[in-house]
Amino acid sequence: MLARQRPVAVLALAWAALLVAPALTLLHSEYHASGRTPGWHFAMLSPDGALSAWTRHRLLAWAALFGAGMALLAVGARLDPGGAKLRALVATRAFPVTLALATVLVIGSGAFLHASEAVLVAMTLALGFLALWVVRPSGAALAASLVRLALPASIGIVFACAGEMAMRSRVLAEATGGSSEVRAARRDAWERRLFPPEHVGPRWRSRHLGEPKPASVMRVLALGDSFTFGDFIDDPDAIWTSVLEDELAARGRAVQVINAASAGNDTLHEAEVLESAGWSYEPDLVVVQYTLNDGGHDPSEGAISLLPIVGSSLRAKSSMYHYLDVRYRALQLAGGEGWLASFRAGAPGWRASREALERIVRSAAARGVPVVILLFPMFDSRLDDAGYRNLGAHEAIAAAARELGVPLVDVRRRLADIDARPQAWWVRRFDAHPGPAAHRVAAEALGNAVADILGTPDPAREPAAARPLDVDATHEPAR
Repeated sequence: MLARQRPVAVLALAWAALLVAPALTLLHSEYHASGRTPGWHFAMLSPDGALSAWTRHRLLAWAALFGAGMALLAVGARLDPGGAKLRALVATRAFPVTLALATVLVIGSGAFLHASEAVLVAMTLALGFLALWVVRPSGAALAASLVRLALPASIGIVFACAGEMAMRSRVLAEATGGSSEVRAARRDAWERRLFPPEHVGPRWRSRHLGEPKPASVMRVLALGDSFTFGDFIDDPDAIWTSVLEDELAARGRAVQVINAASAGNDTLHEAEVLESAGWSYEPDLVVVQYTLNDGGHDPSEGAISLLPIVGSSLRAKSSMYHYLDVRYRALQLAGGEGWLASFRAGAPGWRASREALERIVRSAAARGVPVVILLFPMFDSRLDDAGYRNLGAHEAIAAAARELGVPLVDVRRRLADIDARPQAWWVRRFDAHPGPAAHRVAAEALGNAVADILGTPDPAREPAAARPLDVDATHEPAR
């Protein structure tokens, strides 16, 4: 009797062994407390925060699959008590073929999914096998069904893996950027070169950090995000803050520009930086670099992914899917209103950003220091008036600048006059942050406004006596 039950018992033991799969894949393969992980999202997560949210739905999926499998095992053991169908299946020629195809599917899924998700794929395949074991009348019929299902799926995964390998090649990876994990890893490695582990203090890419302000020099403090931080620009002298300082020096003006920007900042963070550290540099002028995502709402959030349920995981792991999904989302957004929804009256992100701008202006006014807003475009559409889809957002920000009584320098028009193609200004072929050429144009556009506001440096003048703003002025680049 025991020998007759052996196929079913082996199947039950194999399924029960999956009890340890979540612990092995989630805790060992994908998360390490040291932060050395294959996935950027794991490196950024804490065990008591988003990590638990990340694992919870996978554990729930595992529990659901495991429970369904146990139920099917119980039903199958009743319908095929001696395991006759299983024995007949093993005896067919289709069995080793099916086993090989299933192995291809599981291993191939590892090119697109994380380890925990590959385990779920394997469990889903096994669950399908158990369901077929229950419903098919014989071992031969079971084998035929398995081949019919596994063969096209395996062919598809082989072609998908070939495409994935091509997208990960050096040439295509440099052109497309790879998956979101690869992109994040590249940026992390690049920033580690800028700031070694022993670095202390603010992670700013600026000249004159820690230097006392010379009596004969005026200072400009630049607040901003990754656009002013200079993402993927290796030479800090190519960032607009350094270019502006050099340009003013060429005009005979002794001005130091402090770059207090950090990637990921928004206007609220910038107001906090100004209060906590910015004023210690005794600036005579504050420049607030503004990016449209400071408004809080990203229009791409409304776009539908190619595969909505598993799209985020596929984008993280698969270079090919990431590329196709980005193109698919861009098609949905083409011709839309762009970032305008973020800046409509009452939009919570814009309201918070506007309040932070007011806070910066009030803090500066209390010290007699003028403020200028430097507005970069989003490099997601043509930059000329006819092609730029974010004109409404720029107009809303310009209106807010007028209400706050501060000049606005909008870089878009000068960039469009030179080259309206957004990709012409990207820092990399796959990264829409502004490159050195765009930073130079921004510095040139801002130079006249800064020179006009600061005037001719006077060594005897206190910083608070800087020439006040013409509140009605909006500085446009000279043409």
